[in-house]
Amino acid sequence: MKQGRILIADDTAASLDVLTRVLEPQGYEVLAVNNGKEAITLAMKAKPDLLLLDIMMPGADGLQL
Repeated sequence: MKQGRILIADDTAASLDVLTRVLEPQGYEVLAVNNGKEAITLAMKAKPDLLLLDIMMPGADGLQL
């Protein structure tokens, strides 16, 4: 059973990979995107329980989201 759905937005692939490898074994469904625009679109569709946002991303950063 899934613990919840987490959307991660980060422009660094290594950060997305580490967070996904840590959270998925704990039972979380992880949705990962590499920019703010994709994060907004996916958040509207997937309705995640939690957003983990990088503060500094090109385009729309975590604070703007």
